[in-house]
Amino acid sequence: KPKPTEKRRAPATVNRLHTALSAALTWGVDHLGWLEQNPARLVKRMAESNTETRFLTTEEIDTLRDACNAQPWGRLWLLVIMGIITGARQGELLSLRWKQVSWHEGRRLATALLGRTKNGEPRVLSIVGEAYDELQKAHARDSSDELTSNDWKDLLVFRSPTKPKQHFVGFTNQWKAAREAAGLWHPGDKDKHVKFHTTRHTAASHMVQNGIDLYTVQKILGHKTPHVTQRYSHLQVEHQIEAVESVWAKKEPNDSAS
Repeated sequence: KPKPTEKRRAPATVNRLHTALSAALTWGVDHLGWLEQNPARLVKRMAESNTETRFLTTEEIDTLRDACNAQPWGRLWLLVIMGIITGARQGELLSLRWKQVSWHEGRRLATALLGRTKNGEPRVLSIVGEAYDELQKAHARDSSDELTSNDWKDLLVFRSPTKPKQHFVGFTNQWKAAREAAGLWHPGDKDKHVKFHTTRHTAASHMVQNGIDLYTVQKILGHKTPHVTQRYSHLQVEHQIEAVESVWAKKEPNDSAS
């Protein structure tokens, strides 16, 4: 039983930890002979109900942009819009280095290769639109900065201003300040409250609402199984309903269909 000060782990997190522990115990049984059987197999997995799908509307994104750009750290909005457009996890973005970024000549496109992700598989981020524009500005500054010399490609994109070999941990306070200024701080209401992870939900939700199939969304987000991506399926159904309504809802019984 967790102490009052301890954070409860989500069922999905507990199940991932259970899987890792079970794999280690299986190795002990099969290869080391330390155990006769794997006791983890006797533990029932928790029911996963991570159904949070709070995402940002286009109006909220506009408000959040202004709030982020009002913060002292010049790359806060870049970090946030990268999350919104690519669907990348916070840790994946904070560990991103310039050498992982490729620019595609003649296109408003950059890609970033993530060699090691949460699910253990590599993934490529597609950086387009406003995220591309902001990243290009940061790239121009870093590549021309005399202080970075010839080693600038090894630098973290979101590095600390005072400790360049570390990502900027101070972004958390500025993110919280921007979130509150944008009216997105509602800790007692999970339907309104926004966390950084909400940017990932935003990426998925906007893709589904624009007709992108769930399998493609799964691959873009780096979900290992389609089960996690299914949380966005209701948005796909809503999109399908709107498509049918746009054709048929205004037709009268005597109207001829083409």
